[in-house]
Amino acid sequence: IDMAIGLVLARRDVILTTYGDCLRVPASNQLSLQKAKARGGDVRMVYSAADALTLAQKNPGREVVFFAIGFETTTPPTALVIRQAQALGLTNFSVICNHVLTPSAIMTILESPEVRDLGTVPLDGFIGPAHVSTIIGSRPYAFFAEEYRKPVVIAGFEPLDVMQAIRMLIRQVNEGRAEVENEFTRAVTADGNLKAQALVSEV
Repeated sequence: IDMAIGLVLARRDVILTTYGDCLRVPASNQLSLQKAKARGGDVRMVYSAADALTLAQKNPGREVVFFAIGFETTTPPTALVIRQAQALGLTNFSVICNHVLTPSAIMTILESPEVRDLGTVPLDGFIGPAHVSTIIGSRPYAFFAEEYRKPVVIAGFEPLDVMQAIRMLIRQVNEGRAEVENEFTRAVTADGNLKAQALVSEV
């Protein structure tokens, strides 16, 4: 966020675009993208990466930068607009890519001193996120079950999905098992969305 703020305040030819939930996220020096906008930076909220691309097409004399952030669910749309911008020959569109991988985030938690060494944050297992898991599948979570002995249950969105996932997780803990279970079988497969994964790999 500091990089994006620095860019939009230093270069008046830049239109910085991002999702609405990023505008108020605090950065260094008590700044945010919203405060950068108040200081004269051209910061605009978009609902999708495609909106940022459209803005670049409508403003050929300005550099449109999409501040991309989020987990695996927002990564394929970012990859798609990068590919589209290239196909259109747009030279005024760029991306500050800050996508995060869920397995890496889980690994960071498990490797933190509070969890690994001090034991001050007891973790019995994880509920896998539905949206992310539709993209990456259930397979990437196997490492945490096998290496860290932490059960993972992928849950759907509905209250009953979440309750069932909690029940499945408790059952694993009570039985001393550490496996990956998929409560959200109507949308999540072991391998995930291979087309979306291929698009991200291509870009």
